[in-house]
Parts: sequence; structure tokens; C-alpha cells
Amino acid sequence: MLRSLAALLVAVLVGLTAAKFVESAAFAAFDLPPIGESAASKVGGAPGKPAVSPAAAGVLTLSWLAAAFVAAGLALAIGRRWAPLGWLAAATIGFNAIVSLLGASAPFWVWPGGLLVSAAGGFLAVTAFRARYDYPAAAPKEEFFD
Repeated sequence: MLRSLAALLVAVLVGLTAAKFVESAAFAAFDLPPIGESAASKVGGAPGKPAVSPAAAGVLTLSWLAAAFVAAGLALAIGRRWAPLGWLAAATIGFNAIVSLLGASAPFWVWPGGLLVSAAGGFLAVTAFRARYDYPAAAPKEEFFD
């Protein structure tokens, strides 16, 4: 049980780091302005919230897909390929996507898109790692302190 908790914590932290890396690399590669500094943020949107351009929203969605895949894959690798760990890691990335959208004025399609790509990343990781849904049995102990 402690291994599952550690797997989930490490996987989500590494997944969120991967999301930030993909996001920063894509913003630099496509020469996009930072969120809140685009022309759309000066035209409309909710007051006090930075506007997210459609291109930036696409980059965010791509970064959440990568984060969900990395987090689910790492959780499965550490947690002995137990499928619920992968799904839980991907769901945590999905919730992070929604929470991060609460502070910005983003296009509507990004909201369900964040959840869908997180589920897709989790599905891809569970499928790629051939995860099992039955809890892995512990190795039998020969001696008391083994």
C-alpha cells in the first residue's frame, strides 16, 4: 500500500513536470506569447483573468496528454503494473488541468478537452504497459525479517 502511495506521488510530480516541459518547449517552438500577453487578452475575456488563445489552448491540451501518459506510465512502473494506479495518476492530471483553467479565460473546448486527453493518456499508458486490474500478490516471505 505504501508503494502505491509513493508511486502515485512521484508519478504525478514527474507528470506535471513533463507537462510544463512540453508546454514551454511548444511555446518556444511555435513562438507563442505567454498566456495573458496575447492580443486576445486585451480584446475580451473575463475581467481579471488572462485570456488563452486557441493556439495556446492546443499547446496546453497537448501538454496534458503528455503529462497523463508520463504520470500513468511511471505509476504503473513503480506500482507493479496495477492498472488503478495508472488511472488515478491520469485522473489527477485531469483534475489539475481543470483547476489550472479556473484561473484563465480559455476557449470552451479546452475544458472537456483537458479531461478527454487525460483519460486518453491514461488509457495509452495502461494499454502500453499491459497493466493488470488484480492487485499484485506480495512475494512470500521465508523468514521473519525478509
